[in-house]
Amino acid sequence: MTARLARIVTGSIVVASIAFWVWAFSPWAPRDNPDRLDDPAFAEAAEPVCADARERIDALPG
Repeated sequence: MTARLARIVTGSIVVASIAFWVWAFSPWAPRDNPDRLDDPAFAEAAEPVCADARERIDALPG
């Protein structure tokens, strides 16, 4: 019974993985970028802060 249960569980995982990738590459999967900013003002305001941080990081030894 244990070997049969292991085969069923393994087979279910394989089928679920295949089904996920078929869905992921299908036209029904969402294609929009969830990390896109609606308002670019934040990125523009953060630029000086990021530039300062980048300069400090570049100044580190190594």
